[in-house]
Amino acid sequence: GNRTFANPTNQVAGQSGVIFVKQDATGGRTPTFGAHYKFVGGTPYFGGATNATDVIWYFVQASGTIICTFAGGS
Repeated sequence: GNRTFANPTNQVAGQSGVIFVKQDATGGRTPTFGAHYKFVGGTPYFGGATNATDVIWYFVQASGTIICTFAGGS
């Protein structure tokens, strides 16, 4: 189903990583993100194709600011 990425409580400036968002065989699932997530270019569009994987790279700039870039899945 749809998922929410809440604002993390243990943010440390300089942390970085990758989040993979995998659609199931139904597809059309829509993730939402807390206010700390700031996407370069605005909120991404998750197409929701069946079994697609979207990729989000993130960097914690400061507590309360997580800079993210997005690559739509296939």
